[in-house]
Amino acid sequence: MKKFVTLVEDMNTIKESVEEMTATQLAEEMEKTVQKIFPKSYAKANYGVNLGPSITLRFTLGKDNKEYSNGILQNDPAHHILMIQDGLGREGNIVGKLSMEMVQGGYFHTNPDPVKDKYMAMGTHKVGYRKVSGDSKKIIAGVKKYFEKLKKELKANEKNIYNYTLKGKF
Repeated sequence: MKKFVTLVEDMNTIKESVEEMTATQLAEEMEKTVQKIFPKSYAKANYGVNLGPSITLRFTLGKDNKEYSNGILQNDPAHHILMIQDGLGREGNIVGKLSMEMVQGGYFHTNPDPVKDKYMAMGTHKVGYRKVSGDSKKIIAGVKKYFEKLKKELKANEKNIYNYTLKGKF
């Protein structure tokens, strides 16, 4: 019984922050970074503790549901979700090494290739993404690097983006 009590006491101790920046401030910086690259698009990052401390960054080319096909967010050709779950404390502090992973995205939808995708409604164009781990500065640099790469790929394939009605978004 003593081991159980010790375990509960250890779980309830508050970890000291390893960085000056809080999780909320990191989420705000991630959002600002994307908005600088895509000023006419939707980007929202927030810190929450529902199932555990995490930061979620959501991005779409469209600014609101009027710009999504049929008003559905998931119909945006470049819908992305990135998440940080490691290294965050329940109190909103950063307690260890952060790790940002792609939950949805890493590609954007294109018109189907008549040979390769002849039975598909749409094709995809992959945009390489690597998991980013480190402190808050490295996470922000990783967000910037990926979204600059996404913008470059979107511009290069602008005429082939699936159901593309978002001209001038990048």
